[in-house]
Amino acid sequence: MLPDETYWMVEDRDWQDPPRTKRIDRALLLQMRLGQLPQNIAHRYAIHPCSAADVPQMAALARHAQPGPWHDRTQDYGPFFAIHIDGRLAAMAGQRMLLPGLAELSGVATHADFRGRGLARALIIHVLHNMAARGEGAFLHSYAQNTGANMLYHALGFVTTREMHAIKLAR
Repeated sequence: MLPDETYWMVEDRDWQDPPRTKRIDRALLLQMRLGQLPQNIAHRYAIHPCSAADVPQMAALARHAQPGPWHDRTQDYGPFFAIHIDGRLAAMAGQRMLLPGLAELSGVATHADFRGRGLARALIIHVLHNMAARGEGAFLHSYAQNTGANMLYHALGFVTTREMHAIKLAR
């Protein structure tokens, strides 16, 4: 761990902080796995792959919506998709971790100005179908207190498999 850097650790239980570190934050997560792929529900939004030109807006949206840990290279972990409205990045969703046969749905975020329009639902379904086309099942981690998002994930076919503990550490 380098000085002035922070790290998120995700474990199946809370644990003692390593020597010479301090706990900055913690959160209870729900780990979910997709039980059944949702139908490709029609929507009116154009969904586009994110590009390098989108990175500053993606980082700003992550700061605004707080979908979870966001690093300056998170968008490089896997494909991300976006919906733009009036030239603004209104919503995004993508993939982070890739395990054998499984990909993590991640970075689902909608700007407050555009919530309630079904953007997250449309993006999640798009990302899940993209994963399925590559032969991957899907899983995700969601903050336990984010009841709105968790209700949407369950409605789209995700099943909670266990609770996890996210711990943010610094030196």
